[in-house]
Amino acid sequence: MAEPKNLEQALKQYHGIKDKETQAAENIRKQKADLQTEIADLENKLAEHQRETTLDISDKALQTETDLKQQITSAKLKLQSLQDKEGRLSFGRDTKAIGKKAVEFAKQEKKEEYDEKLPGVLDAIEKAKRDYLLAVVAYRDLENDLKQGISDVGLEVNHQITNDDFPRVREIAWGYRDHQHTDGEKYAVSEADIQRAVKEGKFSKYE
Repeated sequence: MAEPKNLEQALKQYHGIKDKETQAAENIRKQKADLQTEIADLENKLAEHQRETTLDISDKALQTETDLKQQITSAKLKLQSLQDKEGRLSFGRDTKAIGKKAVEFAKQEKKEEYDEKLPGVLDAIEKAKRDYLLAVVAYRDLENDLKQGISDVGLEVNHQITNDDFPRVREIAWGYRDHQHTDGEKYAVSEADIQRAVKEGKFSKYE
């Protein structure tokens, strides 16, 4: 058998061998069942012959008994040979070897794919982090602009600004994460979020 040169060839060889092993195992199972039936029939015939010829010491009677015993022995030897083959087949030396080769190719090919795609993925993470933090800064600037705008007008008209002069605005509860609709779940990124994404491939614990 030609040595596989890539993962596709290795997998094709593996499944080809595996199919043959599966078919061979099925054939062995059927032959074993047939031999077991044959042995049982022969043993019944032998027992019946021995009962019927207890006092018969003729050559014919002895030869019949000998023939039956030889047939039983032969059938049992065949059954033992099939069982030995079954044991060797279950070990799957050929499939184990080609399977190991397939894993080696997979390791090589997937590593090459990983190395090729990693820079783009890391760039996307870096950009996403920057975009996220810029959005958080924009939120902070929006709140500061509101307060600064009112303060500037107060200064211009000589009005002492107090908290009552500022409108009530939406406050983001960054650390509140008790359910999936909380501010913390929607707008914050925690260490637990990162670990969940890295280890479980999940965006949220509520997925």
